[in-house]
Amino acid sequence: MSNPVRAVDEGAYGLSEEQAEAVRAQLDRILDHSLFSDTTRMKRFLTYVVDEALAGRGARLKGYTIGLEVFDKSSDFDPQNDTIVRVQASQLRRRLDLYYASDGEVDTIRITIPKGRYAPRFEVRTEALDNASVQAAGPDSTANG
Repeated sequence: MSNPVRAVDEGAYGLSEEQAEAVRAQLDRILDHSLFSDTTRMKRFLTYVVDEALAGRGARLKGYTIGLEVFDKSSDFDPQNDTIVRVQASQLRRRLDLYYASDGEVDTIRITIPKGRYAPRFEVRTEALDNASVQAAGPDSTANG
């Protein structure tokens, strides 16, 4: 039996252009969702980490860099004393979980930010494809006549 989820993690992205475009399209779906409508910084955070990962720089995503690039902190920013990146990452994880528990339930690509990291993880969920196919075909599509 094959694994229904294929994960692509930081440092090993190696995505084809088609796969990267699918991740970008998924990112757009997430950002357009009502859960993210009032969260400019959270949108910026998610966009930044996904873009960096797709550019092959996911393993270099650190609290300091995110503080500078996403939250406009000055160069003396200390992520150990200023917890904005950790707090926002936690909130981002929660919103992503809510998204995938609702409207994103059947999305074929899942973008997550594993706890303790900032580099995103991309999962291709083949079971979502299978469920969507079954729903589209309807419950009687396999019956003989």
